[in-house]
Amino acid sequence: MLVRTVFHTFSSFRGVPMFQVMQALMAAKSQRDPKGWQQFQAAVSGLKLTRSRLLREAEEVAAALEAARKREREAGREDEYDTAIGQWDEAEGAGVEGPRTAKSTLKIVLVTGFESFNVDLYKKAAVQLARVCPAISLRVFSDRDIGPRQAEIEAALRGADVFFGSLLFDFDQVEWLRERVGQVPVRLVFESALELMSSTQVGSFKMGDGGKSKGPPPAVKKVLSLFGSGREEDKMVGYLSFLKVGPKLLKFLPGQKVKDLRTWLTTYSYWNQGGLDNVVSMFLYLAKECFAVEGAQGDAVQPKPVVETPATGCLHPQHAGYFSTPADYMRWYSQHGPVRDPAAPTVAVLLYRKHVITDQAYIPDLIECMEREGLRPVPIFINGVEAHTVVSLLAGGPLQGPAATKGGLISQPVHVVVVDEADGFTCAVWEHGVASGPPAKGLSAVPFLVCQVRDLLTTSHEQQLVRGGQVTSPTLKRDAVLVDAVVNTIGFPLVGGPAGTMEGGRQAEVAKAILSAKNVPYVVAAPLLIQDMASWVRDGVSGLQSVVLYSLPELDGAVDTVPLGGLVGDNIYLVPERVTRLASRLRKWVALRKTPPQERRLAILVYGFPPGVGATGTAALLNVPKSLEAILAQLRRQAAQGEGYDLGDLSDDIDGEAVVEALKRVQDNQRAISEGAKGILSRGAGAGAEKLGVHAAAADITPAELKRMLTFPEGWGPTEWGPIPFLPDPKVLVQRMERQWGELGRYRGIATSAKGDSVVSGLQFGKVFIGVQPLLGVEGDPMRLLFERDLTPHPQYAAFYKWLQSDQGFNASAVLHLGMHGTVEWLPGASLGNTGLSWSDVLLGDLPNVYVYACNNPSESIIAKRRGYGTMVSHNVPPYGRAGLYKQLAELRALLQEYREAPENNEALRGPIVKVLTEAGLEEDCPFDPANEEVVLTEETAEQLEPAAFQDYVSRLYQYLLVLENRIFSEGLHVLGQPPNHEQAAQYLSAYFGDKLSGEAVQAVSQAAPQDSLADVRARLEGLYRQQPTAGSSGGNGAVHAEPQEEVLGEALRIQRLLGSNTEELQSVVRALNGEYVLPEAGGDLLRDGAGVLPTGRNIHALDPYRMPGIAALDRGTKAADAILQAHRAANGGAWPETVAVNLWGLDSIKTKGESVAIVLAMVGARPLKEGTGRIARFELIPLEELGRPRIDVVCNLSGIFRDSFQNVVELLDDLFQRAAAVDEPPEQNFIRKHALAMSGQGLRNTAARLFSNPAGDYGSMVNERVGAGNWESGDELGDTWVSRNAFSYGRGAERGTARPEVLQELLKTTDRVVQEIDSVEYGLTDIQEYYANTGALKRAAEAAKGPGARVGCSIIEAFSKEVRPRELEEVLRLEYRSKLLNPKWAEAMAAQGSGGAFEISQRMTAMVGWGATVDFREDWTWDQAAQTYAFDPEMAARLRKANPQAFSNVLRRFLEAAGRGMWNADPDMLQKLQQMYAELDEEIEGVSI
Repeated sequence: MLVRTVFHTFSSFRGVPMFQVMQALMAAKSQRDPKGWQQFQAAVSGLKLTRSRLLREAEEVAAALEAARKREREAGREDEYDTAIGQWDEAEGAGVEGPRTAKSTLKIVLVTGFESFNVDLYKKAAVQLARVCPAISLRVFSDRDIGPRQAEIEAALRGADVFFGSLLFDFDQVEWLRERVGQVPVRLVFESALELMSSTQVGSFKMGDGGKSKGPPPAVKKVLSLFGSGREEDKMVGYLSFLKVGPKLLKFLPGQKVKDLRTWLTTYSYWNQGGLDNVVSMFLYLAKECFAVEGAQGDAVQPKPVVETPATGCLHPQHAGYFSTPADYMRWYSQHGPVRDPAAPTVAVLLYRKHVITDQAYIPDLIECMEREGLRPVPIFINGVEAHTVVSLLAGGPLQGPAATKGGLISQPVHVVVVDEADGFTCAVWEHGVASGPPAKGLSAVPFLVCQVRDLLTTSHEQQLVRGGQVTSPTLKRDAVLVDAVVNTIGFPLVGGPAGTMEGGRQAEVAKAILSAKNVPYVVAAPLLIQDMASWVRDGVSGLQSVVLYSLPELDGAVDTVPLGGLVGDNIYLVPERVTRLASRLRKWVALRKTPPQERRLAILVYGFPPGVGATGTAALLNVPKSLEAILAQLRRQAAQGEGYDLGDLSDDIDGEAVVEALKRVQDNQRAISEGAKGILSRGAGAGAEKLGVHAAAADITPAELKRMLTFPEGWGPTEWGPIPFLPDPKVLVQRMERQWGELGRYRGIATSAKGDSVVSGLQFGKVFIGVQPLLGVEGDPMRLLFERDLTPHPQYAAFYKWLQSDQGFNASAVLHLGMHGTVEWLPGASLGNTGLSWSDVLLGDLPNVYVYACNNPSESIIAKRRGYGTMVSHNVPPYGRAGLYKQLAELRALLQEYREAPENNEALRGPIVKVLTEAGLEEDCPFDPANEEVVLTEETAEQLEPAAFQDYVSRLYQYLLVLENRIFSEGLHVLGQPPNHEQAAQYLSAYFGDKLSGEAVQAVSQAAPQDSLADVRARLEGLYRQQPTAGSSGGNGAVHAEPQEEVLGEALRIQRLLGSNTEELQSVVRALNGEYVLPEAGGDLLRDGAGVLPTGRNIHALDPYRMPGIAALDRGTKAADAILQAHRAANGGAWPETVAVNLWGLDSIKTKGESVAIVLAMVGARPLKEGTGRIARFELIPLEELGRPRIDVVCNLSGIFRDSFQNVVELLDDLFQRAAAVDEPPEQNFIRKHALAMSGQGLRNTAARLFSNPAGDYGSMVNERVGAGNWESGDELGDTWVSRNAFSYGRGAERGTARPEVLQELLKTTDRVVQEIDSVEYGLTDIQEYYANTGALKRAAEAAKGPGARVGCSIIEAFSKEVRPRELEEVLRLEYRSKLLNPKWAEAMAAQGSGGAFEISQRMTAMVGWGATVDFREDWTWDQAAQTYAFDPEMAARLRKANPQAFSNVLRRFLEAAGRGMWNADPDMLQKLQQMYAELDEEIEGVSI
C-alpha cells in the first residue's frame, strides 16, 4: 500500500524536479505529524553527520595508504642521500672524543623548521660532504618529521656530535628537542624559539641560561646594545646586524672564548648567506674548527670562504645576477623589461632572501605571472626579519671624518664599532662621524651602513610631501623608485618579521609611520610555508600560518591578503590563478589613484535582510539614511572643489529616507520584477526620489550570460590552477549552483523575471549606483536550512555582483558596503584563505571593497576583511544613556523611599508597594524569598509580615531599583562622520568615568572648544561649582569640592577631543576610495578598551592571538569561574557541575582579551605556560592537590569567527583536553577523564573532543533564521537544529570540522550549566538574534539530551562591568527588557532614528519570541508592557508606522505569534485590537506593493 501510494504520488509529479517532489513530501509530513517530523529531522541529521565523518576518514585512510605505497616505491630506489648516511649506525657515537679532538667520523643532525623548502638542498649538501669528507655524516630532518619519525630522530641525536637547528618555533617540538640535544657536544640553533637557541654551545661559548634569557646571549649583550638605533622596534635588527659583522670584528681579538664566539658567528654567516656551497663549507668549517676532522685524502679540511650574496637587491628572471638597488633595476627594466607601458602599475614586491638565493622556482613564476597581468613588478629580496633595514659592511679601515652622502644616501648614519679584548667587549659607536670620545689606544674599528629598504622606494604622495618641505625619512634616496603599491610575499609584520611575531606587534607603530608616508595599498600575498596545499584547499589556512599571513600583517594595515600557493612535500608551488586574482585587485586599487574622482563609478550597497520586516537600508548601530546623506554630501563637497564624483543631477537637498523608500520601491515590487528591467524602469524610483535627481536603474542578466560570468576559461588547466588536489572543471561554479537551485535556464526564484532572467535593480545618479545587497535565499526555506550545509548563492545574488563589475554592466571602480554587516563575506568557501572556488572571492572579484563597520566589532569585521577583501573604515557607537526609572518603577521607588524614611510610621504603604510591585512584574526579578518560590507576596500577606522581614525586602527592592536605574544602554544610532554634540559628549564621558568624574566636571569637559587647554577646562569647572553650590559640591561658601584629579580631567579632555574627531570617518571613506592607505587600529569600545579605540575612521583589526588570554583577562575569568561554581553549588546542594558548556565567541574574546578562554581554563584547572617571548605556548594542568576540587568538564561551543581567527587557541585547548582525559587521576576528581572513559566504553572515537562549531567555512546555528521565518514547532526542534549545526569537532591535526554528533550528544547529557559572556553595552541578550540562537538553543539542546523535565542553568557574565558577577539568564533578560526595550527613554531615542530605529525595535521583538522559543522565557509583563509602549501608544505607533511600515508590521506580528504560541496570556480585547491593527497595516503594505 505504501509503495503504491508513493508511486502514485511520484507519478503526479512527472516533469517536476526530484528536489521539489521531496520538498513537497517533507512539507506534508511536517504539517501532519510535527513530533514525528522532528524525530525524523534529528535522525536524518545525525546520519548525515556520521556519513560525512566516515567519508572524510575514508579519504584520509586512502591518502595515507597512497603515501605509504609511495614511500615503499621510493624505498627500492637508489638514493644518493641514503647512501651518504648509510654508515650512520655503524659509526662511533658522540662523547667518545670531545670537541677539538681529531675524530675519524663526525655525525651531524640537522632539523629545520620554517625553511623546509631547503630540505632538498641540505640533503644535497650531505651527499657532497660524503664525497669531500667521508668522515662527515649529515642526517637531515624537517620539523614535520618530529611526529612520524620521532624515534628515528631521537636515535640519531643519541649518537650525534653536532646538532644544527633553524627556524624552529613550535613549543612542543622545541621542548622535545631541548630534552634530547643536551648531550650533543656542539649545538647551533639559529633564529628559533629562545628556549632552543639558549641550548647553543660551541666550546666555551654558551648562548644562555636554560631558557630564562629574555633576549640575546649575555656574552654579546654589551656589544649588541650599540647596534641599531637603540629603539625597541630595532632590537632584532641590531642583533642581526651584529651576527653579520661580528666575525669581521672578532678577528682582531685573541683568546679561546672569543674564538668560540667567532666560530658561532661564522657558522651563522655561512647559513645566512645560504646556497649549496655555503652549507657544505659551513659543516666543513665546523669539522675543522671543533673536531679537526680530516678530508678524503687524509689532509686537513679546507672550507671555502663564505660566498656572500647581497643582503638586499632586485632580480628578474631575464637578468643574470642581482641589481644592487631598485633604481638600477628600473634603469635595466626600462630597456629590457616585458612591461614598458608607462601607465602600467608599478608594484614593489618584497621577497624572502632565502628563497631567492636557493633559487625557489615560484619566484620567477610570480614575477612573470604579474607581468602577464599588466603589472610592472619591482622584486626586492630582503632577509624577512628586517624588512625595513639592511646592514652592509663598508670596505676599508676606520672611518675618517663625518659621514657624507654615500651611494645616493642622504645623511646616512654610519656606525663604527670599536672592540677591545681588555675587558671582553668594550665598544663605542660613531654616528654621522661623531663619537662620544676618541678611541683609546689599541682599539680597532670597523664601519658599516644601515640602509632602510623604505628609503629605496617612494611614492607620488611621499614626493609631494617632500616637495612641501616635510621630512618623511631623513635617509630617503634621491633616486628612490616610484611605486603604486607594496606587496609583501613573506607575511609577518613589516617591521620585525618573524621576530615581530614573538613581540606581539609592538613595532606596528613604526610600520604605520612608514606606510602612512608611502600612502599606497599595502598587500600581503604569500605562498604558505607552514601549511601544505591540500590542507589549505580542504580546511582553509590554519594555525600559525594564519597568524603569519593575516593576524600580524593586519596590525600594519595590510589589505586584500591572497594566499599564492603552498607546500607540496617540501617544495613551494604557486597557484597562478591566485596570482591573477592578486594582480587584478592591485590594478583596480591603483586605478582608483590614477582615475579622477569624476570618472570613477561607485557602487554603494545597503542591506535588506531579513526580508519583509523593514530591514532595507539598516545596519547595526548606524543610521544608514543619515549616513548616506553624509557620504553624498561629502562627495558633493569634493565636486564643488573640482575633485568630486559625478552625481548627475542629484539635488542639494539630499534625503536619505527618500532614497531608502525608493530602494524599497524598486526592490520589493514583485510585479515589476516579473516584467524584468523594463518593468522597474517604467515605474521609476517614485516621484519623491525623481525630484531629488534619483533614478531607477535595472538590468536583466540572462542564464546564458550568468553562466559565462561564472565559467573559468576553457583552456585553464594545471598551468593556471597549480598543484591543488583536484583540477576544477571550467564550469564547476555553474555546476554547483545548479545542484543547489536547479538548471539555470528553468530557474524561477528570487528576483527573476517571468522569462527567467536575473533582475538587478537599484538607483543611480551620475556615476553612483545605490543598491540593496541581494537576499541569501534561505529565509523561509526550512528544508535548506536543515539539510543544506553548503549553500551556494542563488543565481540573482551572483548576477548582482557580477553585473556590478562587468564592462557590460555598471563597471564599478569600487564598492562601498555601508554598515554592519552584509552577507557576501559569509558565503561558502575556504574558512580562511580564499581559493578560486570561494564564493566571496568569485563574486567580489577585483572590486576594491570599502567597508564601513562599527568600531566595537573587530570580530566580524575581520571576516569582512579576510574573506571579503574589505578595507575597513570604523565608525563610533551611539552615545550611552542611563536607564533611569519610569512608570511603575519610578512610582515604586518613591513609595520605597517614603517607607524607608520612617518604616514604623508608614506601615500603610505595604499594600501600595506590593500592588505597584505586582503591576510592574517585579516579583520575578526580586522574589520575597528566593529560597522558597512557594512564598508569594500579595497585598494581604504583606500586612501579616514581621516588620523586620518586610524592611529587609524593601531594602533589597530598593537596591535592585538602583541597579536598574544605573544600567547603561546604547542610545539611538550613529551617523557616519558626525561628532557628538555637547550633550552626547557628556553621555560618553559620564558612562566611561562613572564616579571618577562629577557631573560638573563632565559638563565642563564636554563643552570644551578645540582650542581649550586643561587650564581653561579647570577654570570653567570652578565657574560651574560657584553656580551650583549644592548636590555635593559648592563654591564660595567654604564647602570643599569633589575635585577630579588632574590626570582624570586630562584624560577626559583627550577623550572629548578624540570623540570630536569622528569626522575622520568620512575622510577615511574618501581616502579608501582614493586607493590610499587607511591607518589601522585595534577594534573595541570606549567603555571596555578606553581611548585607544578612538578616533574612529580606522582600518580595524583584532589582537595578537598568541597573547590570549591576557593577564587581566586571566584574572577576571578565573574569578568568574569561581563565582559560577560557587553559585551553582549553592543552588544544587553543594554538587559540582560535571560539565559546563562555555560559548567562545570571537567578539567577546577579542574585546576582553580572552576572558571566556580563561573561564574554560579555570573550570578545567589549567593555566597558561609562556615561552621566552611571552607567547602562550601551552595550557598546563594544575595538580589536583593545588586545585583543591574536581576538574570540571567543559564543552566549548566555538563561533565560526573564533574558530577561524584563533586557531592557535583552539589547538592549545584541544591539547589541554586530550591531556586532561589521559592524565592518571581518579575519575571522580576529573570529570573530563570520567566522561572520556565512559564514551570509550561505548566504542566512540576521540572521546576527548570538546571544541564544537559549525562546518568548516560555514557560520551560524540557523536557529535565528528559523525563528525569524516562523518555521518551527517546538523548542526541542530548535535545539536539534543547533546540534545539527554544531556537531563538528576542531582541534589539532586533522580535527578540522570532523562530524562527531555522538560525542556532542553524550556531553550534552552531562551538561549542568551554560556560560555566556556579554562583551558590550550595545549587544545585550535582547538586542541581537545570535544570543538566543546559540546560548538559548544550546541550553535547550542540553535539557533535551538530559531527558524530560531536566533544567540546565545558564550563567551570564557582563564583561563590560567592572564587577565580576555571574547572573542567571532570566535575571539578565529582565534587567535588559526593563532598561531598554520597555524603557520609554530608549524607545524614544530609537524611534527618533527613522526607518532604522523602527527596524531595531522590530528586531528586538523577534528576539523576544526567540527567547520564549528556546528557553521558555514567557512572562506576561514583558509582552503587556511592550504592547503598551509600541502598539497602544498612539503617537509611538503612528511614528513607527510612518517611518517603516514593514518593521511595524513585524512588531504586531510578533505580538500575535507570542499569543498564538502560548508565550503570552494576552487580554482578549488587547489581542483583538492587535489583530485589527495588523490586518489594516497588511492591506496598506500590499496596496503599496501593488
